[in-house]
Amino acid sequence: MASSGTTKICEADGGACKKEIRAFCFHCSKNLCRAHLIQHTQLMEENTSAQLNILADKFNELISRFEQVPTSMDMLAEPFRQLEKWRAKAHQRIDEIADKKRQELIDECEKYQKALLVKKEEELMKIKTNKILIAELIQEADASAKQIADLQKSIAFAEQYLKTNNQPTIGVIADPVSCSVDICVGSRNNHINDNTEIRLFQVHYIRLNGNIKNYDVQAGINTTMKNLIQNFIEQYDTIENSTKAYANEHMPKFDYILPVDVYDHRVHQQFTDTTAISSIPNYVQLVFYETPFSVSYPSNSRILMPCSFRRVNSNRIGWPIYLNVPRRGCRTQDVQDALQQSLDIFLSSGSSRQRPSYGLYLETIVNHVLTTIKFSEIVHNQLDFNRAQVSLVIDMEYRNID
Repeated sequence: MASSGTTKICEADGGACKKEIRAFCFHCSKNLCRAHLIQHTQLMEENTSAQLNILADKFNELISRFEQVPTSMDMLAEPFRQLEKWRAKAHQRIDEIADKKRQELIDECEKYQKALLVKKEEELMKIKTNKILIAELIQEADASAKQIADLQKSIAFAEQYLKTNNQPTIGVIADPVSCSVDICVGSRNNHINDNTEIRLFQVHYIRLNGNIKNYDVQAGINTTMKNLIQNFIEQYDTIENSTKAYANEHMPKFDYILPVDVYDHRVHQQFTDTTAISSIPNYVQLVFYETPFSVSYPSNSRILMPCSFRRVNSNRIGWPIYLNVPRRGCRTQDVQDALQQSLDIFLSSGSSRQRPSYGLYLETIVNHVLTTIKFSEIVHNQLDFNRAQVSLVIDMEYRNID
């Protein structure tokens, strides 16, 4: 057994040093002699000094970079450029709509003019014929009471025609232009990188309760519809709930939103989560429909049936809606019940207002061929959504539907 007076030697250099220890180094957990303790202390001081110099250089670099951060109005020029870009696109969109409607108006006026000329010639021919008849009766100085009554009726009819048909029956019903620009101040959108090219969409959000509102939503050009929906939900939470625009604090859910393109007041195309933003044309009218069930499950027992409105035998009007009907074994009565429920919401037609009368037509597309039949003429009383694209068209007689 070693005695208590045993001398401990330096542990530096793997035990090669035989000198007596002078201190214990807590840095390297070794017993060291005086020479190695001084050497180790100097080495530690040099390393610490080098690290501090590196940190000092880094802080000097950060100070220089912070001093170069722009704080003038020049750095805020981008949102103004975005606003002007939106203005240009909005004007362009209005011009496109006006040009299209102008051509439709020209076509309708030409048809109206032709019909007016034909009717005018018919009535004029009747008047000339009656004039000849009157000349003959005057020459003969004889006319029956019936002949005189018929001539009086002819004059009354002609006067009524001139009174009611001398004004054009063609007019323009223009909806107010809805323009919405939201200004976001604060955090940058998490789904958009600084170096990503941005697309700005005007999204029309149509809720199940009939509320419709527009939002300007951004998305990276190289992202997908999934990112655009996520950005919309974040923006909705920031704008609507922060201002308490809705008392029920509604919050859109990702898988309860159906993104579609609406063209000429009908559903033109449905988008999926994977639809590339770069593939969506600039002229698309993007609509987000709130759905009563999750659209993430294609095998759902319910299906959304598109439905559009039009004036009787005329142009389509208003926003299309979706009817919540059974996917399998859907009967015509199921469609009519779902339609009436939606009309009660979107047209506010309850017991206090007279419900509008309408006619129903079913449109089916099979192999790119469109077929239209009266809803009442459906033979099997059931609709097959698996073999064809099926939609409903409503001919409205209710003049205030716009």
